[in-house]
Amino acid sequence: VKTMRDANTWSLTGGYAIRDYRTNEVYVKGGTIQNAIDHPNTVGGDDIIVAAGTYNEDLLVNKEGLHLLADGAVTISGASSDNNGPFAVRLAANNIRLEGFTIDNQNANNGRAIAASGFDSCEIVNNTIVNAFRGVQGDYYGYPTNLSITGNTFSNSVNYGIAGTEDMTGLTISGNTFNTIDEGIGLGAGAGIASGNDVKTMRDANTWSLTGGYAI
Repeated sequence: VKTMRDANTWSLTGGYAIRDYRTNEVYVKGGTIQNAIDHPNTVGGDDIIVAAGTYNEDLLVNKEGLHLLADGAVTISGASSDNNGPFAVRLAANNIRLEGFTIDNQNANNGRAIAASGFDSCEIVNNTIVNAFRGVQGDYYGYPTNLSITGNTFSNSVNYGIAGTEDMTGLTISGNTFNTIDEGIGLGAGAGIASGNDVKTMRDANTWSLTGGYAI
């Protein structure tokens, strides 16, 4: 399917390039990721496979069980006009997986690259976060449960890597690299770590090469 996708030219008004009904895969190229998410044919459990390129949009991912996967070098560059502060990607349903993207929050004032809302079992995996005041913020429209943040890079253009963790439970943070300016991870009041609230275990499960500030 990828060969067929790349053998054609796409400049879409809406929707998506290809849907493979055999595999529940949706292919994005020549259009927006949000249009693919919003399309009525896109349902929970689908894989949304995004072709290489820069997508100048902020995303609201609001269908349960979607897996957004970068196919090549994909940048999502966005800063929403939300009153609570601009985000590039907001996770607004259960069991969402965001994997393999560069997330650019455009150095938005009081921004967060990824806003993990009050839903369950979302995964933020193997992304690179740039140009953000906060990389991942948890206390955004409610407190996430069982949020997994693994294998990501928080670049030296990020002030606070993982913030707003107050009252989150089942939090997994491992395999990430932090190059942050001020704070790698902030554990707020009531935050529950999946490893058994062992901060040292979490510290040693990540890589630290800080531009400034401290790890946790």
